[in-house]
This record gives sequence, structure tokens and C-alpha cells, in this order.
Amino acid sequence: MHSFLVRGSVVLTMAFTALAILAGTVTFSDLLRPRASLPISIKVKGVDSLSVQKGVERAQLNIELHADLRPEFNWNTKQLYVYVTAEYATATSPHNEMVIWNRIIQDREDAKLDIRRLPKMYPFTFASEMNAGKGLLGLEYNISLAWNVMPKVGRLYTRKETASGFRLPDYHIEKS
Repeated sequence: MHSFLVRGSVVLTMAFTALAILAGTVTFSDLLRPRASLPISIKVKGVDSLSVQKGVERAQLNIELHADLRPEFNWNTKQLYVYVTAEYATATSPHNEMVIWNRIIQDREDAKLDIRRLPKMYPFTFASEMNAGKGLLGLEYNISLAWNVMPKVGRLYTRKETASGFRLPDYHIEKS
């Protein structure tokens, strides 16, 4: 009585409806999971260099990072995007944020970070012709560890821990 196309349409509609209900249930169950405070320690051990080249100031920071992000992994977690940022304010821009290190973690075993000296990926830079190479000198800044939890199904969310009260030197330091 019904054609092959009508029967196929009914089967596909039922299958996609079941998948949508399953995806909604997975998302809802992940939202109910409690988010505990994680043991995180970020320390700035010093400034390796603070120099000016072609009007751009660059600072290389010596950062120690300890974080156990393994509790973020569950059956619905695909990966974590972990990054360290430097945050500071200037007279013209009250909130500046710069990524200085990042990593993608795909396994629970790799989510325990014990890094005594964070690899230098991106320098802390400041480019301004108005400051004549003195924009970073004596600048107060915060260091934050943030991570995006990327689920297999559901919403992506970000968590962040900030260590504050750091200050760059009042003079330039050349690499040795």
C-alpha cells in the first residue's frame, strides 16, 4: 500500500528522532555532573628576557605549572584544550589577554600536568609606537590556566584558574 520511499522516510525519521533523544539525554546527564575544584598551581619563577626589537617588546616568562585535570575526563569527554594566558590592563584597553602556551589533551593519563618550566611557545608581546619600547616595563599582570572541555555530545564549556599579583621588571633584560 505504501511506496518504498514513504517507508524509508518513516524509518529514517524514527532513527533520527531516537538519535536526537539520545543526544539530549547525554547532554543533560553531563550537565548534572558536579564540577569539583581541581588542584592547580601556577607560579612565575622569573623573567628570562624582556627586550625590544623593531618597536615590539617581548617578555619570556619562566612559569611553573602543576595541574591535575584528570577529573574533567568522563565517558563523554573527547579532549581538553588547555592554555595559559597573561592578562593585563593598559590606559587605552582595560582588559588584554594573550595566550602564551597551549596543549590539546586527548587521554585522561596525559591530563596530569607537572611542568617545572613551561616551554616557550608564544612570547608576551606589546607593540605600541606611543610607548617607545616601554609598554611592558613595570607592568602588573595575571597568569591564568584555562581549559575547554570538548565533549563527544553536548555543549563545550570553559573553566579557568587565575594567579594574580605579578609584575614585570622596570628595566630590559637581554637573553644570555
